Amino acid sequence: MPRITAGCLLALLAVLAVLAALSVGFADAVQAADTPDVAAGHELFNKWCYGCHAASIKHGPDATLLGSVVAGTYTLQQLYQGSKPAALEERTDLTPALIESVVRHGRNLMPRTRKTEISDAELAQISAYLTRARP
Repeated sequence: MPRITAGCLLALLAVLAVLAALSVGFADAVQAADTPDVAAGHELFNKWCYGCHAASIKHGPDATLLGSVVAGTYTLQQLYQGSKPAALEERTDLTPALIESVVRHGRNLMPRTRKTEISDAELAQISAYLTRARP
């Protein structure tokens, strides 16, 4: 019968510890994607941001003169020229600080948004949605 040396046992324990840590990190990321802030942020994004920052609107009264691309997304398409996704929901490089700065102070064609329109708590939820972990 083969013997397991102390070195082999330590190596096996190290591998198991790494696998356990990775599984916890994955579970945390999945759980973070389903937090109430993310769900509420999605609803708030649809209420306040979607009209200008949707990936596309193809039909109905929300369609713009630009066709299926809405104004904010179109502007970002022109700015980034394909180097980044223009639709905010597709971006993975946004940070809460950047989102807050642009929302509160405005940028280019986007007007600033007062705290009486979108509260700090609501803005944090929108940020949680836009910066959520994605599988």
